[in-house]
Amino acid sequence: MEINFEKVYKMLILHINDSQARRLEEFLEQIDINNYTMESDVKRAVNERVKQKQSKTWPGSSAVFYIPMKENKIDDLLIKLKTFRMALPKGIAMSLWIVPFDRVIKSFYEEEIQVDEELLEELKEKYIK
Repeated sequence: MEINFEKVYKMLILHINDSQARRLEEFLEQIDINNYTMESDVKRAVNERVKQKQSKTWPGSSAVFYIPMKENKIDDLLIKLKTFRMALPKGIAMSLWIVPFDRVIKSFYEEEIQVDEELLEELKEKYIK
């Protein structure tokens, strides 16, 4: 069975120092990555020596970016992310997890998923008055 990689998705989970989150957002826009979610003030441990836990012992925090992407686009993005990282100061912590997942639904309104008509009428009465 041949896999159609155009429809195989991965979730990229990218961690970076909070201080660099805005730069990363600008970079993602520059390279046309417009579908992502970002959280700031994230506590994390990178290894036994590098931790960002917003404490006196382990100061600092991270931002995490969730970027859904078609598998066939990842290699190009990895080159761009490595290039971005190399342009930052040496002490910045940036890491990436690549996780498989099934599907991207950008808009439930437009997605071809069956609607429960009975429930829809009930909800319309409740929410649309």
